[in-house]
Amino acid sequence: MINSNAETVKLELLNGSLGGIVKCSCGLLEACIAYKFPKKEIKNCKNFPELHHLGVYLLFGKFEEQDKIYIGLTDKRPLIVRIKESVKKYDRWCEEVVVFTSSNKQNLHPTYTQYLESCLINTVNVETKEALANTQIPALPSTKLNDMEKFLKYINLVIELMGYKIFKGPPKKAKKYSKNLKPTVTLNNPELFIRQKDIHARGKRTSGFVVFAGSTIRKNTQVHPFSISEKNRIEYKHLIDANGKLTDDIFFSSITAAAKFVIDPDNNISGNNYWAEENGN
Repeated sequence: MINSNAETVKLELLNGSLGGIVKCSCGLLEACIAYKFPKKEIKNCKNFPELHHLGVYLLFGKFEEQDKIYIGLTDKRPLIVRIKESVKKYDRWCEEVVVFTSSNKQNLHPTYTQYLESCLINTVNVETKEALANTQIPALPSTKLNDMEKFLKYINLVIELMGYKIFKGPPKKAKKYSKNLKPTVTLNNPELFIRQKDIHARGKRTSGFVVFAGSTIRKNTQVHPFSISEKNRIEYKHLIDANGKLTDDIFFSSITAAAKFVIDPDNNISGNNYWAEENGN
């Protein structure tokens, strides 16, 4: 029996393999069309008429072994122009581009693409927030555009089909740390510390990194208002008392994310350079 929520997605391997250009078509009359381009194939974008429409796009790649993602939109110029500009800007890490538009040029107008971009950025999961290269985070729309909710569903579906699990609903709250977490790294790992004039933090590697309750983090920081560190401070502010002390354990996706949260000087630090064992190693 076919589920009432069943969706049909047409997948075309335009170069004969998943490593080349991939086209996905969803919905009635191709209401949503997606293309995945390896960076080396961006020069061939002009051959696809849908890329002269408006839409949204995502860049994927790695920089210094860290995942990087950028989410963008077009609200005036066609996708083909914005994609090339963004790939050039993020050339040092961009490896793939995924583009979403519609077969009908009239289906997506600026209000819709702005809505889609805002929803996508604000519904990435906790792990993806660390990889997000966007420096400006638009406010989540106060009202839904029903015409675009189906389009968002298609985007989530296609992105997952392409191997990227980055959208899992609203950002998750802090995870409590306990022995029941069953982290992939044993709980016998040594405790690690960051000790500076105004910081006394301790934590431990798990499948990510946990900063323990009672840790004192830096209170007065000067960071970019849209940085990941600042977003984490806002998300977990209910776990930080007036003296900068954590009232509960907080779990992070990596040792670097934990260091940024505790120290918060900028977005370019490596956690391995700050967390150390009791003996300083």
